[in-house]
Amino acid sequence: MSRFAFIPLAFRIPFRHALCSAMMVGLLCAVGTARGEGLGGLFGAMTGVDTRTPTPEEQAEQQRINEEFAAQARAAAQEKEQREAQARAAHERILANDPPEKLYSYASRQEQARNYGGALDALRAIVERFPKSEFSPMAVQRMGVIQGKLDQAEFQQQQAVAQEEDRSRQDQRFADYKRQQYDMCMSRYQSCTDQLDDLSGLAVDFAKDLFSGSNSNTLRRNQDIQNQQAQCEAIERECEAYR
Repeated sequence: MSRFAFIPLAFRIPFRHALCSAMMVGLLCAVGTARGEGLGGLFGAMTGVDTRTPTPEEQAEQQRINEEFAAQARAAAQEKEQREAQARAAHERILANDPPEKLYSYASRQEQARNYGGALDALRAIVERFPKSEFSPMAVQRMGVIQGKLDQAEFQQQQAVAQEEDRSRQDQRFADYKRQQYDMCMSRYQSCTDQLDDLSGLAVDFAKDLFSGSNSNTLRRNQDIQNQQAQCEAIERECEAYR
């Protein structure tokens, strides 16, 4: 009878898997080294992630792509600034040159577009440039209505900003709570794995006892290791919930 027959089956299977894993790691290391990738090759072979150092040509291509994206972003920003400048210039020309009827029509279009500031500018231009026009009293009356809409819009915007800030503070408090719970959980997990390491050290002594022909307390030690490992895995799953 083989001396390994005294090793419980529940212990022999993980031992065999560990031996196979060690052989596989050695093989992957050899493959990675042969490819000139060292431990990076090992990690890439195990995970499928390309961890090798980019070639100068690849680095140059990536830099070209980054510069192209940056140039596109600058061009889009410049185009937006130009459109806004053209719109401001056109607005100023209308205020300075259009007659009262056109200014009043322009103010109505701005109000419909909810550009209340632009509408008020046009109505003020009527009152200032054409105080005796029939559109002047109409402009004064309309200015009060539009000013009320502008005040309401600004109030709603302030409320929205305050709500967003409150939501951000709540999110931050919740994130801080989760981080605190995660740190506490990982502390428990670290303590559990430390105990598992201690039991694993006992397992080495247990294996020595088996090789020497003694099999006392073997089942209990093996069961203790399995129980501790299950407990650590449960804590690890609990910690993942806080991430």
